[in-house]
Amino acid sequence: MKKSLALAAAASLAMLPTMTLAQTEAAVEVSEAEVYEPAFFERFNPQTALDMLRRVPGFSVRNNQGGRGLGQGGTNVLINGERITSKTSGALDILGNTPASSVVRIEIVDAASLGVTGLTGQVANVIVERGELKGNWRWSPQFRHGLPPRIANAEISISGETGGTSFTVGVSNSPFRNGHRGPEYVFGPDGTFTEERYEDGQYFGENHSIEASLSGGQTSGLKYNINADGTLFSFDGREISERADGVVRISEDAEDEWNASINADFTKTIGPGDAKIIGYYRFEHSPFQSRLTTFEEDEVLPVDTFFQTADEAEAIGRFEYVIARPNERSWELAAEYALNTLETESSFETNDAGMIDVSDLDPVEVTEDRIQSSLTYNRKFFDKLAFQGSVGSEYSEIQSMVAGVESEPRSFFRPRGYVSLAYPVNEKFDIRARIDRTVGQLNFFAFVSSLDLNNEQTSAGNTDLVPQQAWEGELELEKRWAEEEKIIFRTRVRLIEDRVDNILVDGEEAIGNIDEARSLSLEMEGTTLLDRFGITGARVDFSGERHFTELDDPLTGEARPFSGNLRYFVNMNYRHDIPNTDYAYGFDITHLEFEGREQIFQTSFQSFSQPQTEFYVVHKDFFGMNLSAYVVNLLDMDERFERTVYDGFRTEGNVLFREARSRDYKAIVGFNLEGTF
Repeated sequence: MKKSLALAAAASLAMLPTMTLAQTEAAVEVSEAEVYEPAFFERFNPQTALDMLRRVPGFSVRNNQGGRGLGQGGTNVLINGERITSKTSGALDILGNTPASSVVRIEIVDAASLGVTGLTGQVANVIVERGELKGNWRWSPQFRHGLPPRIANAEISISGETGGTSFTVGVSNSPFRNGHRGPEYVFGPDGTFTEERYEDGQYFGENHSIEASLSGGQTSGLKYNINADGTLFSFDGREISERADGVVRISEDAEDEWNASINADFTKTIGPGDAKIIGYYRFEHSPFQSRLTTFEEDEVLPVDTFFQTADEAEAIGRFEYVIARPNERSWELAAEYALNTLETESSFETNDAGMIDVSDLDPVEVTEDRIQSSLTYNRKFFDKLAFQGSVGSEYSEIQSMVAGVESEPRSFFRPRGYVSLAYPVNEKFDIRARIDRTVGQLNFFAFVSSLDLNNEQTSAGNTDLVPQQAWEGELELEKRWAEEEKIIFRTRVRLIEDRVDNILVDGEEAIGNIDEARSLSLEMEGTTLLDRFGITGARVDFSGERHFTELDDPLTGEARPFSGNLRYFVNMNYRHDIPNTDYAYGFDITHLEFEGREQIFQTSFQSFSQPQTEFYVVHKDFFGMNLSAYVVNLLDMDERFERTVYDGFRTEGNVLFREARSRDYKAIVGFNLEGTF
């Protein structure tokens, strides 16, 4: 490691007070938990532990697997009181490979009342006992109008315990067959209609994966968890545009990726506390190509192809030392080192009647070294108020190399930390609050120039990009009015520095930083039963979000929403498990809307004509298996998209043209057949 990085690590750790004290993550307090025994889930006939978790009233998974390092937080799901530290095959994957019969209970607790650092809001602790060998399987074919069927969508998993080691292994194939089609209308600079096109897009993918996890050592004094996964992913997309003048354009994208990761953690009691060492490594190899072919009266015009091969890697080492103190107090000292890298090679090729011209684009390498540390304290005040506070910092160095020319390293020192509170006002009402200083994760592809052949766009690489930082505040109110009924209101406020967005760099569009931005989110979720209305066994789960965002536009300086950000989202799911039968039915309704996308040389807007709808029926004992059948898009929703392109900056240039399209994809029909062995 570079000398400056090592010195910064020492300085970062020196910020933390000396301490000698914490608690094992497994020591989850359950006295104030909502506890759901297996009997509660029987009417749903769950096949896996994940199926059970999804039926917990008013609970939603909050996933931070794409966050910065392992750090603090992650998925708000524990297994046997312990956090799964992987960034890829996490707790949800393990629960998806664990049979429902292995679940002892599920506890829902306040994050601030746990000895697990960084989590917020509600946390699910799934208690699992694995003994004899058990397995699950699922087959989920799907059929869509105008597309080949998705037959090979299936998975199988086994779990058990041998010699004091618990294990799960899962193999799956998750293909997709997506597509939409419809007219596109083109308008000239003065708004006059100039052309109608018919476009058909089809997007196929294969996703083969294997996951495995091992855990044990509870009786030997050295506890361990090991997780590994690997994926083979391929994508083929094609869009045909038939134009009024007899011109046909075919845009094709293809990717053939593989990735793998492994992580392990080991915990041992040393002195007054528990020491944990965590290691994580992931690598991804992604060859990609994009081709644009144009036909004019059966003559092939020059064919343009963009090639890019990207190799991404992330390596993380983390140390935690946790010491428990009397009266539900604990301390945790943590330090982490992370190395992220990206290497890309790109080229552009033009084939003109067999004459091939290849232009090699500048290869790019990006590296970030990072060290962070934190000190976290947990305790309860006045017997009910749970408090968790953390102070810390990080130091990072970012360096890039373009066309073999290495840039000067850029170094950053950033404070981090949070305060989290949870207060149960009474048996039916809880209040939770959190204030957080966060640092975002960089997308290294923003350092690399890219081409969009279909939309005739380029994006310049920006080697001056920095991670965004923010002050974040969250307030959550939970009201329960019956054993299975609750509603949660949540509001989030973020004051952002160095917001990552589209900006102007040397006359070109690029991903960059905007000095300041603000956002406010209002969220609601809950569960209610319909027994009181005479529909015994019926349940409604609902959720909604409304997002308000604001930043100063990099071209005009005027306030506008975040480009392409989610504006609102609403969902309602109704399910009726008919008493004393093996049958259930239900429906799901979802609607969402995005803000317009403001780029340097164009603007665009995506919308949907109708809410997305689904109707399903379930047979819980179909020859000993669970069978569910569904139909999606009952209201024949269309996807709509508008784009306005300018001959210069969108604030100064004249309109070149405007496109408006509407694409439909008809109903989607499928079924899921599940079983155990």
